[in-house]
Amino acid sequence: AECADVVMRGRGDTETADKFYQRAVQGFPREEAIQFAYGCFLQEHTGDTALAEVMYRKVLQTNPKHVGSINNLGNIALIDRNDTHAAEDLYHRAMEVQPNDLTVLSNYGLMLHKRALQQHANVSKIT
Repeated sequence: AECADVVMRGRGDTETADKFYQRAVQGFPREEAIQFAYGCFLQEHTGDTALAEVMYRKVLQTNPKHVGSINNLGNIALIDRNDTHAAEDLYHRAMEVQPNDLTVLSNYGLMLHKRALQQHANVSKIT
């Protein structure tokens, strides 16, 4: 996984970095740090949120309290699926584990803001 990070920083080569991550995940199938890093890479650099979600869920199978994975699943629900209810459930779950995690709290606030905007838009359509 470190090789993939070096490739991304040095050359911005997502294809090569992806291959390094795939090999790392295959070589260390129970290593949650590699699975999480690969999920983040997929989400941030390739847009493959379906596979990123698989990686985060694998992490949660071994560590159900992995706040980063829970938070990132919330982000996928919010951003990619526009599902504020699923995102809220996931952010609440993350806050139960780490109540003062600023990233989770910030994402929760963004979700509330998005929901308020959606509700305002729905009211505007009616009137």
